[in-house]
Amino acid sequence: MAGLNLRPEEQRLLDTGGIVVRPLPAGHAKTIAAQGLAIVKSPPETFLDAYRSLEAIRHGGSVTTCGRFSPVPTLADVAHLPVSPDTLTELSTAHVGDSKIKLSAAEIETLTQLRQTCPAAQLRPSLADAYRQMLWKRALAYATHGPRGLPAYADKKVPTDVPAAVASLVSECFRLAHPASRVHTMLEHFPRLDAVRGESFLYWAVQKYGDLKPVTTVVHVLMWQDKGRDYIASTLIYANHYTEAAFVLAELIPFTDPTGRTQTIVVYSVCLQTDLLGGQLGFLKKKFAQSKLLSTLKGGLTTLRTTVLAASRVRGTGPAEVPGSASFQPAGKSAICLHFHVP
Repeated sequence: MAGLNLRPEEQRLLDTGGIVVRPLPAGHAKTIAAQGLAIVKSPPETFLDAYRSLEAIRHGGSVTTCGRFSPVPTLADVAHLPVSPDTLTELSTAHVGDSKIKLSAAEIETLTQLRQTCPAAQLRPSLADAYRQMLWKRALAYATHGPRGLPAYADKKVPTDVPAAVASLVSECFRLAHPASRVHTMLEHFPRLDAVRGESFLYWAVQKYGDLKPVTTVVHVLMWQDKGRDYIASTLIYANHYTEAAFVLAELIPFTDPTGRTQTIVVYSVCLQTDLLGGQLGFLKKKFAQSKLLSTLKGGLTTLRTTVLAASRVRGTGPAEVPGSASFQPAGKSAICLHFHVP
Protein backbone atom coordinates (compact mmCIF):
# COMPACT_ATOMS: atom_id res chain seq x y z
CA MET A 1 0.00 0.00 0.00
CA ALA A 2 2.91 2.33 0.63
CA GLY A 3 3.63 2.68 -3.08
CA LEU A 4 0.10 3.91 -3.80
CA ASN A 5 0.73 7.26 -2.06
CA LEU A 6 -2.74 7.36 -0.53
CA ARG A 7 -3.76 10.28 1.67
CA PRO A 8 -5.22 9.27 5.07
CA GLU A 9 -8.77 10.05 3.96
CA GLU A 10 -8.29 8.00 0.78
CA GLN A 11 -6.97 5.08 2.82
CA ARG A 12 -10.02 5.22 5.10
CA LEU A 13 -12.37 5.36 2.10
CA LEU A 14 -10.72 2.35 0.53
CA ASP A 15 -10.73 0.38 3.78
CA THR A 16 -14.47 0.97 4.27
CA GLY A 17 -15.46 -0.30 0.81
CA GLY A 18 -15.38 3.02 -1.03
CA ILE A 19 -13.72 3.82 -4.34
CA VAL A 20 -10.89 6.33 -4.61
CA VAL A 21 -10.55 8.36 -7.83
CA ARG A 22 -7.94 11.00 -8.56
CA PRO A 23 -6.63 12.85 -11.62
CA LEU A 24 -3.31 11.99 -13.24
CA PRO A 25 -1.07 14.65 -14.80
CA ALA A 26 -1.43 15.02 -18.56
CA GLY A 27 0.57 17.68 -20.37
CA HIS A 28 -0.88 17.33 -23.88
CA ALA A 29 -3.79 19.68 -24.61
CA LYS A 30 -5.97 16.83 -25.90
CA THR A 31 -5.07 14.31 -23.19
CA ILE A 32 -6.86 13.58 -19.92
CA ALA A 33 -5.99 10.91 -17.37
CA ALA A 34 -7.27 9.54 -14.08
CA GLN A 35 -6.73 6.73 -11.61
CA GLY A 36 -9.23 4.72 -9.58
CA LEU A 37 -8.65 2.30 -6.69
CA ALA A 38 -11.00 -0.28 -5.20
CA ILE A 39 -10.86 -3.44 -3.12
CA VAL A 40 -12.50 -6.51 -4.67
CA LYS A 41 -13.34 -9.37 -2.32
CA SER A 42 -11.99 -12.06 -4.64
CA PRO A 43 -8.56 -13.18 -5.90
CA PRO A 44 -6.94 -11.66 -9.00
CA GLU A 45 -7.65 -14.78 -11.07
CA THR A 46 -11.39 -14.10 -10.95
CA PHE A 47 -10.75 -10.59 -12.24
CA LEU A 48 -8.56 -11.97 -15.05
CA ASP A 49 -11.22 -14.53 -16.01
CA ALA A 50 -13.82 -11.76 -16.24
CA TYR A 51 -11.63 -10.16 -18.91
CA ARG A 52 -10.85 -13.39 -20.74
CA SER A 53 -14.56 -14.19 -21.05
CA LEU A 54 -15.44 -10.53 -21.88
CA GLU A 55 -17.83 -10.51 -18.90
CA ALA A 56 -16.08 -7.40 -17.61
CA ILE A 57 -16.76 -5.77 -20.99
CA ARG A 58 -20.21 -7.18 -21.72
CA HIS A 59 -21.67 -5.97 -18.42
CA GLY A 60 -20.08 -2.55 -18.57
CA GLY A 61 -23.44 -0.78 -18.94
CA SER A 62 -22.68 1.16 -22.13
CA VAL A 63 -21.75 -1.90 -24.20
CA THR A 64 -24.56 -3.09 -26.48
CA THR A 65 -22.60 -5.94 -28.04
CA CYS A 66 -19.05 -7.25 -28.22
CA GLY A 67 -17.01 -10.14 -29.54
CA ARG A 68 -13.55 -11.63 -29.21
CA PHE A 69 -11.24 -12.09 -32.18
CA SER A 70 -9.57 -15.41 -32.95
CA PRO A 71 -5.81 -15.60 -32.22
CA VAL A 72 -5.37 -14.99 -35.95
CA PRO A 73 -8.33 -12.65 -36.66
CA THR A 74 -10.75 -13.78 -39.35
CA LEU A 75 -13.56 -12.03 -41.17
CA ALA A 76 -16.01 -14.36 -39.43
CA ASP A 77 -15.06 -12.73 -36.10
CA VAL A 78 -16.89 -9.53 -37.11
CA ALA A 79 -19.76 -11.16 -39.02
CA HIS A 80 -22.26 -10.09 -36.34
CA LEU A 81 -20.80 -6.63 -35.68
CA PRO A 82 -23.70 -4.19 -36.17
CA VAL A 83 -23.26 -1.20 -38.47
CA SER A 84 -25.77 1.53 -37.56
CA PRO A 85 -27.67 3.66 -40.10
CA ASP A 86 -25.69 6.70 -38.93
CA THR A 87 -22.43 4.85 -39.57
CA LEU A 88 -23.60 3.88 -43.06
CA THR A 89 -24.36 7.53 -43.79
CA GLU A 90 -20.89 8.52 -42.60
CA LEU A 91 -19.29 5.81 -44.74
CA SER A 92 -21.20 7.09 -47.77
CA THR A 93 -19.93 10.65 -47.32
CA ALA A 94 -16.32 10.10 -46.14
CA HIS A 95 -13.52 11.95 -47.91
CA VAL A 96 -9.82 12.09 -47.10
CA GLY A 97 -9.30 14.99 -44.69
CA ASP A 98 -13.04 15.49 -44.25
CA SER A 99 -14.76 12.51 -42.68
CA LYS A 100 -17.20 12.12 -39.79
CA ILE A 101 -15.87 8.62 -39.16
CA LYS A 102 -12.26 7.76 -38.34
CA LEU A 103 -10.64 5.83 -41.18
CA SER A 104 -7.32 5.73 -43.00
CA ALA A 105 -6.73 7.35 -46.39
CA ALA A 106 -6.63 3.93 -48.07
CA GLU A 107 -9.87 2.89 -46.41
CA ILE A 108 -11.61 6.08 -47.49
CA GLU A 109 -10.37 5.61 -51.05
CA THR A 110 -11.84 2.08 -51.00
CA LEU A 111 -15.19 3.56 -49.97
CA THR A 112 -14.97 6.17 -52.73
CA GLN A 113 -14.44 3.48 -55.37
CA LEU A 114 -17.30 1.45 -53.91
CA ARG A 115 -19.64 4.42 -54.11
CA GLN A 116 -18.70 4.96 -57.73
CA THR A 117 -19.17 1.36 -58.87
CA CYS A 118 -21.81 -0.22 -56.63
CA PRO A 119 -25.48 -0.16 -57.72
CA ALA A 120 -27.52 2.18 -55.53
CA ALA A 121 -29.76 -0.62 -54.27
CA GLN A 122 -26.74 -2.54 -52.97
CA LEU A 123 -24.69 0.37 -51.67
CA ARG A 124 -25.61 0.37 -47.99
CA PRO A 125 -25.18 -3.39 -47.39
CA SER A 126 -21.96 -3.23 -49.42
CA LEU A 127 -20.71 -0.36 -47.25
CA ALA A 128 -21.49 -2.38 -44.11
CA ASP A 129 -19.57 -5.38 -45.45
CA ALA A 130 -16.64 -3.15 -46.46
CA TYR A 131 -16.54 -1.59 -43.00
CA ARG A 132 -16.46 -4.99 -41.28
CA GLN A 133 -13.62 -6.01 -43.58
CA MET A 134 -11.71 -2.84 -42.63
CA LEU A 135 -12.03 -3.63 -38.91
CA TRP A 136 -10.96 -7.22 -39.51
CA LYS A 137 -7.94 -6.09 -41.52
CA ARG A 138 -6.95 -3.64 -38.76
CA ALA A 139 -7.16 -6.39 -36.18
CA LEU A 140 -5.19 -8.76 -38.40
CA ALA A 141 -2.52 -6.11 -39.09
CA TYR A 142 -2.14 -5.44 -35.36
CA ALA A 143 -2.02 -9.15 -34.49
CA THR A 144 0.66 -9.63 -37.14
CA HIS A 145 2.76 -6.48 -36.83
CA GLY A 146 1.78 -4.88 -33.52
CA PRO A 147 1.38 -1.09 -33.28
CA ARG A 148 3.42 -0.68 -36.48
CA GLY A 149 0.55 -2.22 -38.41
CA LEU A 150 -1.92 0.53 -37.54
CA PRO A 151 -2.60 3.13 -40.27
CA ALA A 152 -3.06 6.82 -39.52
CA TYR A 153 -6.54 8.32 -39.22
CA ALA A 154 -7.26 10.59 -42.20
CA ASP A 155 -10.57 12.06 -41.05
CA LYS A 156 -9.01 15.49 -40.47
CA LYS A 157 -6.78 17.66 -42.64
CA VAL A 158 -3.86 16.71 -40.39
CA PRO A 159 -3.67 12.89 -40.11
CA THR A 160 -3.43 11.27 -36.67
CA ASP A 161 -0.49 8.89 -36.25
CA VAL A 162 -2.19 6.26 -34.07
CA PRO A 163 0.93 4.30 -32.96
CA ALA A 164 2.69 7.55 -32.03
CA ALA A 165 -0.35 8.78 -30.10
CA VAL A 166 -0.59 5.53 -28.11
CA ALA A 167 3.16 5.54 -27.38
CA SER A 168 2.90 9.12 -26.18
CA LEU A 169 0.05 8.23 -23.80
CA VAL A 170 1.93 5.29 -22.32
CA SER A 171 5.14 7.27 -21.80
CA GLU A 172 3.33 10.31 -20.40
CA CYS A 173 1.05 8.54 -17.95
CA PHE A 174 3.31 5.65 -16.91
CA ARG A 175 6.83 6.95 -16.54
CA LEU A 176 9.86 4.79 -15.85
CA ALA A 177 9.31 5.01 -12.09
CA HIS A 178 5.97 3.20 -12.43
CA PRO A 179 6.00 -0.45 -11.27
CA ALA A 180 4.59 -1.50 -14.66
CA SER A 181 6.98 0.57 -16.75
CA ARG A 182 8.02 -2.51 -18.73
CA VAL A 183 4.65 -2.28 -20.50
CA HIS A 184 6.42 0.16 -22.85
CA THR A 185 8.72 -2.58 -24.11
CA MET A 186 6.01 -5.24 -24.19
CA LEU A 187 3.74 -3.13 -26.39
CA GLU A 188 6.58 -2.04 -28.65
CA HIS A 189 7.66 -5.66 -29.20
CA PHE A 190 4.16 -7.08 -29.66
CA PRO A 191 3.27 -9.58 -31.15
CA ARG A 192 6.41 -11.11 -29.63
CA LEU A 193 5.30 -12.17 -26.16
CA ASP A 194 6.57 -14.41 -23.36
CA ALA A 195 3.76 -16.97 -23.45
CA VAL A 196 4.75 -18.33 -20.04
CA ARG A 197 4.23 -15.02 -18.22
CA GLY A 198 1.82 -13.23 -20.53
CA GLU A 199 -1.23 -13.62 -22.75
CA SER A 200 -3.19 -11.34 -25.03
CA PHE A 201 -6.27 -11.10 -27.23
CA LEU A 202 -8.26 -8.62 -29.31
CA TYR A 203 -11.94 -7.81 -29.03
CA TRP A 204 -14.46 -5.47 -30.62
CA ALA A 205 -17.33 -3.67 -28.92
CA VAL A 206 -20.14 -1.28 -29.71
CA GLN A 207 -20.97 1.24 -27.00
CA LYS A 208 -23.85 3.72 -26.74
CA TYR A 209 -24.21 6.74 -24.47
CA GLY A 210 -27.57 8.49 -24.51
CA ASP A 211 -28.08 10.48 -27.69
CA LEU A 212 -24.41 10.37 -28.73
CA LYS A 213 -23.28 8.36 -31.73
CA PRO A 214 -22.63 4.67 -31.20
CA VAL A 215 -18.91 4.04 -30.80
CA THR A 216 -17.31 0.98 -32.37
CA THR A 217 -13.96 0.04 -30.87
CA VAL A 218 -11.26 -2.57 -31.37
CA VAL A 219 -9.11 -3.19 -28.29
CA HIS A 220 -5.94 -5.13 -27.54
CA VAL A 221 -5.78 -6.71 -24.06
CA LEU A 222 -2.38 -7.73 -22.71
CA MET A 223 -2.16 -9.62 -19.39
CA TRP A 224 1.01 -10.56 -17.56
CA GLN A 225 2.45 -11.22 -14.12
CA ASP A 226 5.49 -9.59 -12.57
CA LYS A 227 6.81 -9.93 -9.02
CA GLY A 228 3.59 -11.45 -7.67
CA ARG A 229 1.25 -8.90 -9.25
CA ASP A 230 -1.02 -9.28 -12.25
CA TYR A 231 -1.44 -6.53 -14.83
CA ILE A 232 -3.99 -5.93 -17.57
CA ALA A 233 -3.10 -3.36 -20.24
CA SER A 234 -5.86 -2.42 -22.69
CA THR A 235 -4.86 -0.45 -25.78
CA LEU A 236 -7.40 1.13 -28.10
CA ILE A 237 -6.41 0.27 -31.65
CA TYR A 238 -9.53 1.69 -33.29
CA ALA A 239 -12.49 3.93 -32.45
CA ASN A 240 -14.81 5.34 -35.09
CA HIS A 241 -15.60 8.49 -33.14
CA TYR A 242 -14.28 10.94 -30.56
CA THR A 243 -11.04 9.30 -29.40
CA GLU A 244 -7.68 9.24 -31.18
CA ALA A 245 -5.87 7.03 -28.67
CA ALA A 246 -6.53 5.44 -25.30
CA PHE A 247 -4.67 3.25 -22.84
CA VAL A 248 -5.87 1.60 -19.62
CA LEU A 249 -3.71 -0.22 -17.09
CA ALA A 250 -5.19 -2.35 -14.30
CA GLU A 251 -2.80 -3.43 -11.57
CA LEU A 252 -4.06 -6.27 -9.36
CA ILE A 253 -2.46 -6.39 -5.91
CA PRO A 254 -3.42 -9.49 -3.88
CA PHE A 255 -3.57 -9.52 -0.09
CA THR A 256 -4.93 -11.84 2.59
CA ASP A 257 -7.68 -10.62 4.91
CA PRO A 258 -7.89 -11.61 8.61
CA THR A 259 -10.06 -14.64 7.71
CA GLY A 260 -7.39 -15.99 5.35
CA ARG A 261 -9.32 -15.15 2.18
CA THR A 262 -7.47 -13.59 -0.76
CA GLN A 263 -8.72 -10.19 -1.83
CA THR A 264 -7.47 -7.77 -4.49
CA ILE A 265 -6.63 -4.09 -4.58
CA VAL A 266 -7.41 -2.90 -8.11
CA VAL A 267 -5.49 0.16 -9.31
CA TYR A 268 -7.09 1.32 -12.56
CA SER A 269 -5.32 4.04 -14.59
CA VAL A 270 -6.85 5.59 -17.71
CA CYS A 271 -5.20 7.87 -20.28
CA LEU A 272 -6.90 9.08 -23.44
CA GLN A 273 -6.40 11.53 -26.25
CA THR A 274 -9.63 12.93 -27.62
CA ASP A 275 -10.41 15.27 -30.49
CA LEU A 276 -13.16 16.96 -28.47
CA LEU A 277 -10.79 19.18 -26.47
CA GLY A 278 -9.28 21.42 -29.13
CA GLY A 279 -10.32 24.82 -30.41
CA GLN A 280 -11.59 27.77 -28.43
CA LEU A 281 -12.26 27.31 -24.73
CA GLY A 282 -10.07 24.20 -24.83
CA PHE A 283 -8.98 24.75 -21.23
CA LEU A 284 -12.57 24.79 -19.97
CA LYS A 285 -13.44 21.75 -22.08
CA LYS A 286 -10.51 19.87 -20.60
CA LYS A 287 -11.47 20.85 -17.05
CA PHE A 288 -15.02 19.59 -17.60
CA ALA A 289 -13.78 16.43 -19.32
CA GLN A 290 -11.41 15.67 -16.43
CA SER A 291 -14.26 15.97 -13.93
CA LYS A 292 -16.50 13.77 -16.06
CA LEU A 293 -13.74 11.19 -16.44
CA LEU A 294 -13.39 10.92 -12.65
CA SER A 295 -17.12 10.37 -12.12
CA THR A 296 -17.31 7.87 -14.99
CA LEU A 297 -14.29 6.00 -13.66
CA LYS A 298 -15.89 5.73 -10.22
CA GLY A 299 -19.14 4.37 -11.64
CA GLY A 300 -17.27 2.03 -13.94
CA LEU A 301 -15.17 0.56 -11.13
CA THR A 302 -18.34 0.05 -9.11
CA THR A 303 -19.93 -1.91 -11.95
CA LEU A 304 -16.74 -3.83 -12.60
CA ARG A 305 -16.45 -4.84 -8.96
CA THR A 306 -20.04 -6.06 -8.95
CA THR A 307 -19.40 -8.15 -12.08
CA VAL A 308 -16.25 -9.69 -10.63
CA LEU A 309 -17.96 -10.44 -7.32
CA ALA A 310 -20.82 -12.19 -9.13
CA ALA A 311 -18.30 -14.28 -11.07
CA SER A 312 -16.46 -15.01 -7.84
CA ARG A 313 -19.59 -16.38 -6.18
CA VAL A 314 -20.24 -18.62 -9.19
CA ARG A 315 -16.71 -20.01 -8.90
CA GLY A 316 -17.07 -20.35 -5.15
CA THR A 317 -14.06 -18.10 -4.48
CA GLY A 318 -15.88 -15.08 -3.15
CA PRO A 319 -18.12 -14.07 -0.22
CA ALA A 320 -21.62 -15.49 -0.05
CA GLU A 321 -23.13 -12.02 0.12
CA VAL A 322 -22.09 -8.64 -1.14
CA PRO A 323 -21.65 -6.05 1.65
CA GLY A 324 -24.53 -3.64 1.96
CA SER A 325 -22.47 -0.57 1.13
CA ALA A 326 -23.80 1.47 -1.79
CA SER A 327 -20.33 1.23 -3.26
CA PHE A 328 -21.07 -2.36 -4.23
CA GLN A 329 -24.30 -1.68 -6.13
CA PRO A 330 -24.54 -1.68 -9.95
CA ALA A 331 -23.82 1.69 -11.52
CA GLY A 332 -26.48 1.74 -14.22
CA LYS A 333 -25.03 3.16 -17.43
CA SER A 334 -21.66 4.12 -16.02
CA ALA A 335 -18.79 2.10 -17.42
CA ILE A 336 -15.06 1.89 -17.79
CA CYS A 337 -14.76 2.29 -21.53
CA LEU A 338 -11.61 2.63 -23.50
CA HIS A 339 -12.63 5.48 -25.75
CA PHE A 340 -13.89 7.62 -22.83
CA HIS A 341 -15.43 10.25 -25.07
CA VAL A 342 -16.77 12.02 -21.97
CA PRO A 343 -20.38 10.84 -22.08
